[in-house]
Amino acid sequence: MSITLKNVSLTWQDGTAQAINALLNVSLHIEDGEFVGIMGQTGCGKSSLIQAIAGLLPISEGQILIQGDDIHSKSYDKNLLRQTIGIIFQYPETQLFETTVEKDVAFGLKYSGLSKAEVTQRVRQVLTFMGFIYEDIKRESPLALSGGEKRRIAIAGVLACKPRILILDEPIAGLDPRGRESFLKLLHKLNKEGITIIMVSHNADALSEYAHRILVMENGRILLDDTPNRIFHDIPFMEQHHLDTSNPCRITWLLRQQGIHLSKEAVRYDSFLHSLVSHCTAIGNEDPIENRKAVTADEIPPDR
Repeated sequence: MSITLKNVSLTWQDGTAQAINALLNVSLHIEDGEFVGIMGQTGCGKSSLIQAIAGLLPISEGQILIQGDDIHSKSYDKNLLRQTIGIIFQYPETQLFETTVEKDVAFGLKYSGLSKAEVTQRVRQVLTFMGFIYEDIKRESPLALSGGEKRRIAIAGVLACKPRILILDEPIAGLDPRGRESFLKLLHKLNKEGITIIMVSHNADALSEYAHRILVMENGRILLDDTPNRIFHDIPFMEQHHLDTSNPCRITWLLRQQGIHLSKEAVRYDSFLHSLVSHCTAIGNEDPIENRKAVTADEIPPDR
């Protein structure tokens, strides 16, 4: 389902001396099936934006349209919004509370009107989709699982309601590398199934690997809306706004300072390695490091 924001503003304590513009005249369109990443410093408006899209925060001005329908219109069915959008906050495992995995995943279907057999079937389907064996996991306590497993259970509970849009706020924070990669591959799988993904993250490597577009926010505005290639290869821009870039882009930038020019399409690890191999093959026996231009310490971006 497509999402359109038209001149959306959100002001805390509007009309008072303490008024704060969380969002300021934001316009945005997200196509059905896109994977959009959102970056920005703390307090830039990322969380306000995704909560406004999910209908969790009232906006001061503008319109938010889901598939062309204004979600703040008096005639709009709020139940439809809850069925359309699933939102997962940071550390979703802290929201698990039922005694068994099966009960936790089924909780959102309590008032769905589905029969007990239909609820069981849907819970079985989403747990299987998330990589679990239903009969092995259904009676386990969700609180006894690993961090990565808890996060997958939390997502299963959202997916059981069959949303067409999935919004995530820093979903990979705190996961170890293996758990992080497993979780990102799951999101990629969901996206390939047709679910629109909107993900807030500071992890540039994760966004460069999986997102189609990146939104960079600052002071309640969308400062930049572009592809990962164009955003992450602009090292001066990212440094100026105190944001990280993907490791392939950083390495490519460092090599360029030494006279080794790899493709600026190399934003993901596989494309970076392909570009590096192609470069080495093209120069044959020539040493790609020989006669390189010296790079000073001031030219090397800090590793944040």
